[in-house]
Amino acid sequence: MPDGINLGLVLSPADWLRLGAAMGTNTAGLGYRGGVSFVPVGWGPSFSLEAGHCRMAGPTDLLRHFFSVPKWVKPYVQQLGYTYFNAHLGFDLALGPVTLFLHGGYTHLRGTVRASQAVLVDSSTNTTVTLGEDGKVYAHTLSAKLGLVFMFGGSS
Repeated sequence: MPDGINLGLVLSPADWLRLGAAMGTNTAGLGYRGGVSFVPVGWGPSFSLEAGHCRMAGPTDLLRHFFSVPKWVKPYVQQLGYTYFNAHLGFDLALGPVTLFLHGGYTHLRGTVRASQAVLVDSSTNTTVTLGEDGKVYAHTLSAKLGLVFMFGGSS
């Protein structure tokens, strides 16, 4: 998280370097990410830097679970989009052409929340609130990623 499920392409111009690009979903909207991983001996300890973006979409129950907000805020989060940056340490286990990895570390997230429809705040008086401007969300958090890379061609 926060990038959800992705399918991508990894290029490894050297045993110690991997360049990746992926597209995927966070269960609400499409997104993309790219990054670089340094694996000094081709397997074992690794360091990765990534950046990604998930397009504006209505949050699903799964997203609401991971991006929990106070109950009074939920009606105002009708759409959510975000950009994130990851810095992860990890371990890559190479088994022939297959590499399993577990990476974890720091994520900086910048997001936009949009309430395009009026929100009812008092049903007895039919009072509604319409936001004239998108809200901004910033988060610094821990994150983790589990994945599998299958290398085609070349040496593994």
